[in-house]
Amino acid sequence: MAESQLYELTVIFDSQGEEADIQREFDIVQSLIEKRCKEFIGRSEWGQRDFVYPIKKRKSGYYVYYLFRAAVEAPGLISSALKMDEKVLRHLLVKTKPSSIDYLNKQKQIKEQIEKDVSEIEESKRDLEIVEEKTTENSESIVDEQIE
Repeated sequence: MAESQLYELTVIFDSQGEEADIQREFDIVQSLIEKRCKEFIGRSEWGQRDFVYPIKKRKSGYYVYYLFRAAVEAPGLISSALKMDEKVLRHLLVKTKPSSIDYLNKQKQIKEQIEKDVSEIEESKRDLEIVEEKTTENSESIVDEQIE
């Protein structure tokens, strides 16, 4: 078998349908890649984006980026399988440089930081609701005392 190369694959998925079905399609493509590659490095979900012009009569799609190491014959097999998938509107599979690994790692760090920030905001929001609840209770008891 030939020496492996580093490849990146960007796929645009049809955005019509349930969120769970779309996520399942992301996983199906990932498992297709994992079967054909030597090392699956990761994926980054870029989310839904509007198109400048329609693609297969669709106005938007979900973009997902995959990074993997595979033998030189694997891209042709993966590309052929993607062409048959009705949920895949477009794809681009190219040989890439090792700096793509740094990009994927940076995307993971950003996602983790966002999740952490969202968690902290939700916790602060819960704390604020508790303070507001106690303040309301105290205000009501003070008003009741003044009325009596």
